[in-house]
Amino acid sequence: MREINADVIRVMSISLVVMFHLNILTIGWVGVDLFLFLSGYFAKMSLDKYSSYQFILKRAYRVTPAFIFSIVVILFASCVLLPSLFISENLLFFISPIGHVFNILLYHKDFDYFNSVNWALPTLHLWSLSLEVQLYFFIAVLYPIVSKLKSSILHIIKWFIPICFYFMFFKSDISSEYFNPIFRSYMFFVGFSFLNSSKIYTFFTITLYSLIIGSVYCFILLLLPFLIGINIGIENLPKHVLSKIKKLAHYSYEVYLIHWPIICFYNWYA
Repeated sequence: MREINADVIRVMSISLVVMFHLNILTIGWVGVDLFLFLSGYFAKMSLDKYSSYQFILKRAYRVTPAFIFSIVVILFASCVLLPSLFISENLLFFISPIGHVFNILLYHKDFDYFNSVNWALPTLHLWSLSLEVQLYFFIAVLYPIVSKLKSSILHIIKWFIPICFYFMFFKSDISSEYFNPIFRSYMFFVGFSFLNSSKIYTFFTITLYSLIIGSVYCFILLLLPFLIGINIGIENLPKHVLSKIKKLAHYSYEVYLIHWPIICFYNWYA
């Protein structure tokens, strides 16, 4: 996948997420899945070059500084702007993102992400970062072991896992499984296997996921990584357009960290 193709996916991902949080696009939540696809894709590239230890260090260097700064600002702003009773009643929701276990907490609390009543938490968006960090550690441990298996065994596993996943979650309620670490890791592993998979396999895995979430629109959106992974001439766009795409992609992580607290604090006082 060309770098500009990946930048296009980054821009589309953060745009979808922001539009979802602004109540502009109801299916914008699949932007998270596009992010996870890219995370898996680049995790595979990185683990092919570096050891697991080096991989974790590089990811920590990329993720941690901006995260620490944003969480400090969010907690400080919350203490100043939000009612103390609300903070005390939801203290665990404010603290758990620091340990990158927020998604697990939300899942066990049966937190309904699609209920706007629950959108009062300025840390709510950090659940996906918790999931991403967990997947980085998981794959860093697993990949050196799995990579030693014979290619025939790997091929069987690669086709077997998505089919099992489909039967596990086919009739599930998406709102109840939204924070399920297993359910939400699917697109990460699709991205992880993208480099060594045929286009048919990628199409197959994304189709299964789209059938589970039950939307043809989501299928179209989730198929974009597959389409952009093919050379469709994005690099031939005008230079000023490519420059803007690269700049937006470069700051996509920072936009992810700050956009929801801003929206949340605004909603508190609107």
